Amino acid sequence: MPGQDRFFVYTIFLVVALSIFHSCEALKCYNCNSLISATCGKWPISSEVLSCLPNNVCVSYYIDYLSKKVNVRSCGYRDFCKYTNPTINQNCKECNTDLCKA
Repeated sequence: MPGQDRFFVYTIFLVVALSIFHSCEALKCYNCNSLISATCGKWPISSEVLSCLPNNVCVSYYIDYLSKKVNVRSCGYRDFCKYTNPTINQNCKECNTDLCKA
């Protein structure tokens, strides 16, 4: 499986796994990607919300997938952007308030 396909599958798995372990007091982040949801890039919708694990932050980044620039938004660990490959996760941003648009 090419590297980008593997990364995309990993991202989807991570999103599903995080959605299982949610709590009502947790940080809420948008959970979407622009390949599936056209609104994800600029105007995520309220149905695309995920309750994060403790100590998570909201992350937003772009990946190149099948020659398309895809915006991904979800929960991530603190310093996610610092420890990811900038050639894979482009324009990576983090924020730590509910429904912030990292």
